Formats: sequence, C-alpha cells, structure tokens
Amino acid sequence: MDEHPMNELRPLFGAIREAQDRALDARGSNDRIASRLIAIRGTRVSVRRSLSFRWAIAISLFALVSSVTLLLTSRVAKPLAFTVGTERAPQVGQLVEAMANPVPVVFSDGSEVRVETSGQARIAAVRANGANLVLEKGRIHTHVVPRKENDWSIFAGPFQVHVTGTRFDTDWSPESGVLKVKMFDGHVVITGACLDGPRDLRGEESGVLRCDAPPTSVAAPVEPVVVPSPPPPIESVHARPPLPAASANAASAETLSSAEVLTRGSREQLSALGESARHQGENALAIQTYRTLRERFPGTPDASRATFMLGRMVAAQGNGAEAEGLFADYVKEAPRGVFVEEAEGRLLELAEVRGDAPRARELAREYLIRHANGAFAGKARRILAP
Repeated sequence: MDEHPMNELRPLFGAIREAQDRALDARGSNDRIASRLIAIRGTRVSVRRSLSFRWAIAISLFALVSSVTLLLTSRVAKPLAFTVGTERAPQVGQLVEAMANPVPVVFSDGSEVRVETSGQARIAAVRANGANLVLEKGRIHTHVVPRKENDWSIFAGPFQVHVTGTRFDTDWSPESGVLKVKMFDGHVVITGACLDGPRDLRGEESGVLRCDAPPTSVAAPVEPVVVPSPPPPIESVHARPPLPAASANAASAETLSSAEVLTRGSREQLSALGESARHQGENALAIQTYRTLRERFPGTPDASRATFMLGRMVAAQGNGAEAEGLFADYVKEAPRGVFVEEAEGRLLELAEVRGDAPRARELAREYLIRHANGAFAGKARRILAP
C-alpha cells in the first residue's frame, strides 16, 4: 500500500525548517548588535530586518506550495488502460463480439473480462479503480483483481452486478429477460428495478434472476472524462492480427509466424503470442510460448506473468502438482505482482484438493493475514473453521 502523500514532503519540511532557523539566527545577531549600540551611545538605533530572513521565508513558502501542487498533480489517478484481443488501442463504447472464439478484454490492473463465444459486450466507461461493462447478450467470465476502493459494474438489461474483487460468470438473455450469475469466489451485489432489494452472492453460490415485466435496457453511466472525443463507429473485434516484427525500425512490414516467434522473437512478441494463443483456445501453443518466455527472459515482468498464466493453464488440465510449483514461483518472482492474491488463493485451494489439511490450514492463515477481504477469504475461513 502507498505511504501517506505527506510523508514524501517530510524531507522538504526539514530543509525549510533549517533555512528558517538560519535566517532567525541571522536576525538574532542583528538584534544583539542593536542592543549593544543602544547601551553604548544611549540612542535608539533601528536595525532593518535582514533581507536574507525575508528571502528565506519567501523562498521556503514558494517551494512548499510548488511541491505540494506537483505532488497532488502527479497523483491524479489515470483511468485503467485495456486491450481487446490483440488490439492495443480499442475505444470506449466499442462492441466486443466473440464469433468463433472467446475474446479477452484485459485491463492494466490485471483484471480480465472474457466474452465467451456468441457473446456481445461493451466497455461503457473506464476509471482508475474499475470500469462499467454492458453485457448485450451471451456469457462473459469476469476476474476482477481485488484492490482497495474497487468499483466495477456489469449492466445486463434491467440488472446491475456490482463487483469489488472476484471471479464469476454472467449470462444474459435479452429474449427471455433471464440473468444467470455463477460465482467461483468473492462477492457480488445484484440490483434491479424489478427486485425488492439487493441480492448478494458469495463464495461458490449461483443465482437466476428474471423480471416479470418485459426486459428493458438500462444504459450504464458513461463518464465523459474517460471519453475525450465521440466514440468511433461500432466495430466487432474477433480476429487475431499478425504479430509485428521484432524491430520497430524493420525495413519492411515483416511478420513472423508462431514458429519464428518461438525461436527468435522478442520478449514482447513472445508475450503477445502467448496471450493471443491462450485466448484463442490454442492451449498447446500458449503453454509452449510461456515456457519459452520463462526460459529466454527470466526475471522480467513478462516472464513472471507467464509463470502465473502457466499455473492457471496446467491447473485447468488437472496437473495440480505443477500448478502449485508455478504459483509458488510466481509469488517468489513477483511478491507485489497483480496476481499475488490469486496465486496464494490458488495454492491453498490446491492444497485442500490434494487432501493436505495441515498445509491448507497454514496457507489459509497466511492468506487471511495478507488478504483479509480477498476473493479466497471465504474459502480460507471455511478451511480454518473448527
């Protein structure tokens, strides 16, 4: 967690205090001289205040105001960046349509929304601490990385699903007006004009909601500050473009095949290939790419991310032992990484699955110390319950 902003000004305050003390000392010397002259001559001597004292105070105040202004300006939070598939510059309001394959929407804080096949969704607004998404139809899988003051919402017809940090599926049918929410962990709150009150879902609960009245579309609030200009024409995103050449200054518009990226591609190209293959369902290629990325570029942020993604993928294939090793490696490689909370939650989950109760309880206690309100907190408390 960041330290209090005023802590960064303490060195400045110290320097100002020293400057003022020196100025006051100078002023004191002048006063003593004046007193001696008065005693000797018996006349009133007026000593003009030291210009250095005035200048020291003025410069100190100016420095203080400037530093505070700079600090507060630099801390103005910027909206999260996001990518859609392999498109690096998508627009807020753009339709994301998954035709033959799922399409991922990945945010800069590590959160991810995957639009499943035949689904349609939009990013209605993006903030520093979250986003508004509109699910037009179909299913999306959402993984929001737990952070303080998270503010994420999914709008589907008359319903709003408010999220703080969790993993869950949302399925919306505009034809029938039925909303289905399946939790994997965490907590969401569902509201709607047709509901008698908020509906909470936690842990691994599921809910099916339907309005008796014909479903109406409720637009998610769009924040003008996030959209500096009118949104572009709606376009679908579903294709994976060719990967760029290793050098930005390449003489031609050379593109590399997957095999070429694996053998001579840059770190950025390997990372892009791994993410693209994973989201397109090409698991074998994704796993091979992530392993190559770890081998060729160890110690880099991309390699750490590859470690975590490998853990996810091999866990999904049922290889719990390797997944545990990978999640543990990720925690060591990136102790403050965006996926640490989930990696530690997965570790206690895997320990429980393989029947190692002592290890699961140990991990559960450690998890709650570091992530008392994390997505796996409910599971950790259940493991520790007598």
